Amino acid sequence: WRDWSSDVCSSDLGATIAGLEPVAEEGVVTAATWVAAPEPRHLLQEPFACALIQLDGASTAMLHAVACDSLEACPVGTRVRLVWAENRTGSLRDIRCFVPVK
Repeated sequence: WRDWSSDVCSSDLGATIAGLEPVAEEGVVTAATWVAAPEPRHLLQEPFACALIQLDGASTAMLHAVACDSLEACPVGTRVRLVWAENRTGSLRDIRCFVPVK
């Protein structure tokens, strides 16, 4: 596995994009699959749903982890909210994961 983002995105990419709009911390799962055996590179080390999540106010979905007990607990249409990482650095990894909204 190789992270190609560093090859195509500069470290100050956010400073060069005009017109960024804030989005909500909640959204809807639009597609999901189950990761039964996480690898060391994953943010979660327990099984999780890997989902496309359309945040409220966003024009497209993002791929991220949803902490849940099974894929059945995270079907398409599930509302989720993000969980911030304990140590934030200003990157996408500041989002530890998402969890279903009860």
